[in-house]
Amino acid sequence: MATAAGDVGSRTRLEGKFKATSDCWILGFGSLAAWNSMMTIGDYYYNLFPKYHPSRVLTLVYQPFAIGDHIHSGIQ
Repeated sequence: MATAAGDVGSRTRLEGKFKATSDCWILGFGSLAAWNSMMTIGDYYYNLFPKYHPSRVLTLVYQPFAIGDHIHSGIQ
C-alpha cells in the first residue's frame, strides 16, 4: 500500500509497539519464573518429606499472594 510522504497514519499505529511487546515479555517471564519456583519448591519439599504432600499447603500459601497482587495491580 503506497502512502503519501506526509501521511503518518501507518506510523502512528505502530507507536509504542516495541514497548508493549517488551512489557509483555517481562511480565510473562516474571509469571513463568514464579510458577517454576513454585513447582520446584514443591518437588524439593516432596523429596525432603516423602510421607507429607506439600503441594496442598503450598497452593494455599501461594493463593493469597496471587490474589493480593491482582488486587494491587488493579488499583494502580
